[in-house]
Amino acid sequence: MPARCFNWVMIAVLAPSVLALAQPNFKATPATVNMAEGGRQDLMLVDTDNERFSITIPNDSGSELHADTRSVIFKAAAGDSIITVRFTATYAGGLPTGNTLRDLVAANHPKASLISSAQSSTSLGPAQTFDLMQPAANGSIVRIRDAYVAYPEGSVELTFSCNSADFDKKKFGFARLLYSFRLLTKDAKGTP
Repeated sequence: MPARCFNWVMIAVLAPSVLALAQPNFKATPATVNMAEGGRQDLMLVDTDNERFSITIPNDSGSELHADTRSVIFKAAAGDSIITVRFTATYAGGLPTGNTLRDLVAANHPKASLISSAQSSTSLGPAQTFDLMQPAANGSIVRIRDAYVAYPEGSVELTFSCNSADFDKKKFGFARLLYSFRLLTKDAKGTP
């Protein structure tokens, strides 16, 4: 084999190993559980460095894993809403008090106007939520709900966005995902 071909073969063989080393320890796996009431529930099991989480997949949504940003994105099949769940190492063990999160939300959504903020519940503890409105290019308004919840090793940002006209009917899917969000025991390697 010529040296030039050998080099390309070695690159092709070693590249996945090098990429695996460069990528953060983050993966998401779909799972299905049988419900006590009957029927089945679709879940996403998310493994971070040392934790495993369970999230209910919104109805009629596809999912994408973005290991580089430690995010899972759920897009409605109709394309009319999106939920992003992003895991970070910030705010480990508890969310900041005061205006820190509000200022972060304002910086993350500079074209949006803050409508309200409130607390919500997850099995991890309280989440701080922010509702925003942002003008879209086509003259419509996009509604955004941004929620933050802390866990022992970091925090999770859950962001829901859709057209303002659909917000009231679509927000229940986000609430269902937020309420379903659980931290599983570290040794829970099977389906919850």
